[in-house]
Amino acid sequence: MVTDIKIKKVGLLCIWVLGMGGCAGVISSDLVKASRPQAPFTEIRSTPQDHLGRNVVLGGSILNVKKEGTVTVVEVLQRPLGHHLQPEMGDDTGGRFLARIEAIDKKNKLEPKREITVAGKVTDETMRPLDFTTYTYPVIQVEEYHLWPKWKQPSPPRVNFYGGASGSF
Repeated sequence: MVTDIKIKKVGLLCIWVLGMGGCAGVISSDLVKASRPQAPFTEIRSTPQDHLGRNVVLGGSILNVKKEGTVTVVEVLQRPLGHHLQPEMGDDTGGRFLARIEAIDKKNKLEPKREITVAGKVTDETMRPLDFTTYTYPVIQVEEYHLWPKWKQPSPPRVNFYGGASGSF
């Protein structure tokens, strides 16, 4: 009887802890609230000067990382944000933006092909060459960012000659 009560209490505690962990956001709630309502990224990209000083929460795939003095400039291919503000997979994008990050988290390596979510202010626009044209990038001064874990590609199935298959499907 006493053991059953202890098990139930421990179970409820575990459920509560897991539930609270799911509520914690990757970007502080104050920054998320400050960004609301937010214009669509396509509008921010086409007329960044109209959005100067506004808070935004954006995300996408890192294309390039470059150190410019004490600031790290991250070129990001924007993607819509889904559950927990994680960039969604797929081809849907509104273009590119530059994220200026002053304080880098040393334990997480910013590198191409990683997914990132940033929160900060639209502070500028800059034009840079891209392929055979000039591209206008909105510039975001990052206050907070979250680097998502690397996606692991599932291994292709292996077929043996004994009539079976193994691997991840």
